[in-house]
Amino acid sequence: MVYWSDAAYLQYMLAGGHPSTIRMVARIVQNEASIKAVIQALRDTARKENCAMPTIPDFRNKRVYRVESRDDINEFNALLGTPHGRGVANLLLTHRAVLGVKRVTRIHVWTKEQGGIPVRNGYADFENIGGDYINLLFEIAPYRRER
Repeated sequence: MVYWSDAAYLQYMLAGGHPSTIRMVARIVQNEASIKAVIQALRDTARKENCAMPTIPDFRNKRVYRVESRDDINEFNALLGTPHGRGVANLLLTHRAVLGVKRVTRIHVWTKEQGGIPVRNGYADFENIGGDYINLLFEIAPYRRER
């Protein structure tokens, strides 16, 4: 296997998952490209909402970017374009014959750190925490053509 998406598909099927029931994919972000994209999305969102300092929110306050939202579309597309988002998109594309035609509808962003992680000068304060930094949850739904 070459791609994460193929390994994820195989793992899902071996665990007894039915192809039509796939509703979400969770990813833990620890690579620099994805971290930068998440921080930039949160900074852009904070700027739109007139917040002084963006925060990577904790789970209770997670940020949700929706494909249907005009306010979220740039950030949604940026997160879908990260290595983690591309893997999920590739999973849906390459296995659509079995999974059906599906798309990512929402992307949830959070950290496990209680109270979130402040972003200062474009960087999150990762030195003072350990383990998994950022979580992304990609919600998946059947694609319905708009009429």
